[in-house]
Amino acid sequence: AAEKRAELMLPAENNAAAQREALRAEMKGAKELLAALTEALPTIEVQLEDVEEAEPPEPSQVVLRADEELLKMLLVAAKGGNRGGWASGLAALRDAEHLPAKEEPEEGEEPEPEVKLDSLLAFHGKELIALLQREYDRIKLANREEEQRLKDEAAEAAEEEEG
Repeated sequence: AAEKRAELMLPAENNAAAQREALRAEMKGAKELLAALTEALPTIEVQLEDVEEAEPPEPSQVVLRADEELLKMLLVAAKGGNRGGWASGLAALRDAEHLPAKEEPEEGEEPEPEVKLDSLLAFHGKELIALLQREYDRIKLANREEEQRLKDEAAEAAEEEEG
């Protein structure tokens, strides 16, 4: 019955139906991406790297800030509507395995396009920016605290060597 109705539609009606369907798909994609980000971003943790031949009072490890910078890039891109920065940030999130990789299309199918930043902001802008801000602030604070802890430990080790 639906096929019959589609055949009987005038071109303008058919175009409007296609536009509505595209909008529904875009809304669904935006909702799914926001849900994936909401689940993935809180799992980002402080990353440390050992420092070879570090001697007190220098810490034996340093805090890597790549994830902090990535969250900052996504936040700035979302706030400024920077499509290129957003696409790069999402790709980097997927590369770092913080966000699941996009599913490969079946042979002969078109790859599923990434949700447009404009759509995500239109449908979930406040939630997206609040999420990115919260997670950026969280990892930035955690990185600073860990950096301070490492410095304090190194200073204590240096004092113990002297004493």
